[in-house]
Amino acid sequence: MLSVIIPIYNVEKYLYDCLQSCFVASKNHEVQFLLIDDGSKDNSKVIANQFCEKYENFNYYYKDNGGLSDARNYGLLQSKYDYIFFLDSDDKVSIDCFDLIFEKIEQKPDIIVFDMLFVWENSDETKYLKCFDESDDPINSLLLKTPSACNKVFKKQHLLDNKFPLGLYYEDLATIPNIYLQVKKVSYINSPLYIYLQRTGSIIYTFSDKTLDIFVGLNRIVNKYKDNDLFEKYNEQLEYFCIEHLLLYSNRRFFNSNNPKDYFKLSSDFMLKYFSNWKNNSYYKNMSLNDKLFIKLSFNGNVMMLKSIINLKKVIKGK
Repeated sequence: MLSVIIPIYNVEKYLYDCLQSCFVASKNHEVQFLLIDDGSKDNSKVIANQFCEKYENFNYYYKDNGGLSDARNYGLLQSKYDYIFFLDSDDKVSIDCFDLIFEKIEQKPDIIVFDMLFVWENSDETKYLKCFDESDDPINSLLLKTPSACNKVFKKQHLLDNKFPLGLYYEDLATIPNIYLQVKKVSYINSPLYIYLQRTGSIIYTFSDKTLDIFVGLNRIVNKYKDNDLFEKYNEQLEYFCIEHLLLYSNRRFFNSNNPKDYFKLSSDFMLKYFSNWKNNSYYKNMSLNDKLFIKLSFNGNVMMLKSIINLKKVIKGK
């Protein structure tokens, strides 16, 4: 019925909790767990094999390091069921995860979407993320929510038709929206089945050269929708998708680079090329004032003003 692909890379601290959550939640269901070790150097292999020795539906595979996309694609080829779920090996599933998923699988949807719960390591802080709004056209809603691969269950064939790109930093963003074009029926579970760990010390908006992969990912999406003559139909949703993921999230990473103004210009040029009237986007108008201010200043390349505002906020917070 369901294959769960769990890429593993140096996660010995978190892996037991991840796999144990899977075992507990799946006791009454036919689930294949594919533990894909992507060349770990720590004791992840030992922990994974402990589960595989105890439970016959847990299967361990070792491969040379090739990155997250490569591990997912490899796991897809080993899967035996028609529905696929991706789970990161430092995250967990809720105890009712597979109960609710299997209820929806009986409806034979193209995709199952569920909500996420963000939890912070060594903290009681949590955040609930709603991942779908019911709509006459499900692609509208899907494009307006997270493109994560982990809060969804996919038909295997759709993934085979849209494999994750190797070596690309934004593998989910570059792949998942294109799968939506094959979706006719969506089943939504209004519950946080996916528990997403925010590790201590992780910095969300760090910059590296791989941040530039955002342009590769967004071009893949734009071109796919154009090729299918759906760019105009979903123009406002795609436009907002680029506002959120490029002008907000990626520009925040670019801001932490040595040359933020140059990278901001790349973002602005992309938007002017495909979405020249983005400031009139109805979804953009509903964003928070803080987000809109950052987007406006970064789009205009006003680095000094951004730095001044951020420094002022630090001073105020310090008081």
